[in-house]
Amino acid sequence: MADYVFEKTGERFCDATISLILKKIKYTYQVIPYRHPQQKQNLIEVVEFMERANKLPPRQILATDESGHPLNLALKRGWGPKGEKIADFKPSYGTNYSLILLIRNVEKGGIIHWELVKDAVNTEVFADFLSRVELPDEETYYLLMDNIRFHHAKKIKEILANKNIEPRYIVASNPYLNPTELAFNVIKQYVRKQRPRTEEELRSAISEIVNELNQQDLR
Repeated sequence: MADYVFEKTGERFCDATISLILKKIKYTYQVIPYRHPQQKQNLIEVVEFMERANKLPPRQILATDESGHPLNLALKRGWGPKGEKIADFKPSYGTNYSLILLIRNVEKGGIIHWELVKDAVNTEVFADFLSRVELPDEETYYLLMDNIRFHHAKKIKEILANKNIEPRYIVASNPYLNPTELAFNVIKQYVRKQRPRTEEELRSAISEIVNELNQQDLR
């Protein structure tokens, strides 16, 4: 930052002075959330998708997704003495597990099914997951999910049809349209704090936070 200011003004300031000035004018140092270039290109599709989704019966909206949970998760931030760097140790590699969530737009008990599987999710794994889903009634449900190839598999569509579930594919490169992302953020943050190093510890941590989330309003 000091070099940038010098280049633009010809004046040399230390980083501490620049930081103080920025704070006084209410600027903060932030993480830059980089977006996929296609998000701009798909803006019209996103608006149309949201308009269609808003017309669906709220209580009959489902959403699903998968998220990796390796056995070396740890907190990314921590408290330490001012002016001193903090450090910790974690395994350089951990066996990867995938958490699959199915959530429903209801006041409580919103996570209606979840499974933890070793390695990545594929057609067979996802089909088994869906086959074990039990919905409370025979109404038509609408499942929001991304455009990954196996979500379009014939076997997946057949299982959904048998359960009276209609798929609604989210616009490519726009994961924030899937409400499960919010649940994953909370779950993974909790799991990082627990630092699980075995499958049993990971499964236990996920079960704890899912039970807690199911007591809250996830709508």
